[in-house]
Amino acid sequence: MIVKGYDGKGFNSGDFTANLAVEVTIEEFEQYKQDYNDLMEEIFDNLAFPRERTLYKGSELKNLYYEHDQPILERVATRLSELVDEITLSYQYHQDEEDGSPKTIYCYEDDEEYTPPQFVREVRNEIPIISCYVEHDLDSNNQEDAIYIDHCSDIKPSPAVREVIDWPKTSICFSGDETNYAINAADVLVKYIAEKCKSRNWFLNSALSNKLSLDSIQTRMIGNGWLHSIVPEQTKPMRYRHRYTHPLFVLLKGDENFKGTATMLRKTPVYGSLKDRAASENGSVKLFDENDVDFLRSSDYLVYHDKVSEKQADSLLKLTHAGQKINAEDLM
Repeated sequence: MIVKGYDGKGFNSGDFTANLAVEVTIEEFEQYKQDYNDLMEEIFDNLAFPRERTLYKGSELKNLYYEHDQPILERVATRLSELVDEITLSYQYHQDEEDGSPKTIYCYEDDEEYTPPQFVREVRNEIPIISCYVEHDLDSNNQEDAIYIDHCSDIKPSPAVREVIDWPKTSICFSGDETNYAINAADVLVKYIAEKCKSRNWFLNSALSNKLSLDSIQTRMIGNGWLHSIVPEQTKPMRYRHRYTHPLFVLLKGDENFKGTATMLRKTPVYGSLKDRAASENGSVKLFDENDVDFLRSSDYLVYHDKVSEKQADSLLKLTHAGQKINAEDLM
């Protein structure tokens, strides 16, 4: 099974503003999962670190560096580049007009005016989808079976976004950088590349493919020539619930009398176990909110952890197409 994973982030250095996105291609996805786990066991054992979850996103690996004074993000990123089959780094920024005059980019229904840096920040959420569109527009011979893109809220429609969301093979994953092996690889690599470029003051250009110590990497600029496809047409966010990855593991909040319940739940071992379970089943995980009733399916799970959340699960099972409830204790 050939899959592609996409993730992205903003890049700011002084007055310079850009967006970065990484696409990874994995030709044997199931074998990659096994190779990834073997690799992480090796790295964590060599560093004498406890491996507490299946997938670590790039920011977590960076934090481990500060905790243990070890360059673990670089080690993982470099080794991951040997496991995946292809890496494409896309960098997006926009220059002034050829005559040196300031460029104005017009967006949305009312032709709102944006400078290039403002526009880059405006489409930051969409950069993984934009890079996916550009890659497929330039190469019509893509043979992947699945496209995985990390979820981000408030995605605004443009021709590029609409096209990618229309593809049946596109899947949007909640917490994809922690639940999907392909998105995780893209997340780790884009985090590593951003950190490396900042620390070395490297320009975002084609020379990066030689400067970065990563296997099978190519670079691509998304500049002014792509504006006709990536300028958002409407301020109203696009709905794409039909592209969410399933099974979905939904943790119910239960008794919300505790201050900061949502933040607290995301830090619990239960939520970590849910992410591991989702990774093993090519699913995703999220905390429940009222909009979830629109897209729950029979393959999804409602996870409860107290009497209040169990009652919530029972009610939702009667009202939705969710498949079953799970006691959080059974996942530990």
